Amino acid sequence: MNIETEYQKVINKESNGFFVSIGKHGKLELESISSFLDVTFEIQIFSGSFNPIHNGHRAIFNSIMDIPKIFEMSLNRRNKETISLNDLINRLSFFQENDIILIDNLIYFKDKSELINNYRVQPIFHIGFDTAERFINDDGIQGIENINGIFFVYERDGKGIGNLGNVPRNFIVGTLIDKSFSHMSSTEIRQKN
Repeated sequence: MNIETEYQKVINKESNGFFVSIGKHGKLELESISSFLDVTFEIQIFSGSFNPIHNGHRAIFNSIMDIPKIFEMSLNRRNKETISLNDLINRLSFFQENDIILIDNLIYFKDKSELINNYRVQPIFHIGFDTAERFINDDGIQGIENINGIFFVYERDGKGIGNLGNVPRNFIVGTLIDKSFSHMSSTEIRQKN
């Protein structure tokens, strides 16, 4: 497996996705979805575009105690350009050794959940407050509750699950070990650079 070929398969919808493990010195090691998911019954998933990954992302990821835990990045994103191969490789260069990232082409949590459920694995998603707010606005409470997955929602800029009003039954308060980074934003980092 090589990243160029796997990227094209995902873009062309010939594949649902692939896993990338960050090895020593940033070496990218690829693995198929089936070979990774066939060995577990639940998986902790932190989704995002990670442009760039920052200490706020790390604070959430490090707060996830159960393993296996992975990052997930969709090449297609709602109302944004598709992530190019060069951009993907650049984003992956900021991850740390032993990080595992699922690369897929799935924009919606419903589709992400179905992909994981196909392997008889329970997805447990970890999302920030801003993502949860957009999610409720786009899919509604009932639409989210119909997804076979659990969602831990983490505080951002002092706003947490309590600020959302009615919330889906499958939303749970996520607890950050280190709250000092809950204000960080990839967009703000990009705008400063």
